[in-house]
Amino acid sequence: PRCSHLLWRAGQNALPVRKNLLNRGIVNDASCPRCGSNVESFTHALLTCEEVKRWWFASPLALRIGKILIFSNGLEK
Repeated sequence: PRCSHLLWRAGQNALPVRKNLLNRGIVNDASCPRCGSNVESFTHALLTCEEVKRWWFASPLALRIGKILIFSNGLEK
């Protein structure tokens, strides 16, 4: 249920990533707090940020995110 809820919120563009917080006037900067080089969107925050890629690879799952990114293009609006 948690994963379903996360994906539903991502599809509705309702996650509190900096891009959405900037649009709502809550923060003044949409750049990623981890890498500082891109706008923090859902896809960037969970998949494309270089810092996050290291976390995924170091996790017990040892995921290589590059192959997952092929499917993530339709997630962002």
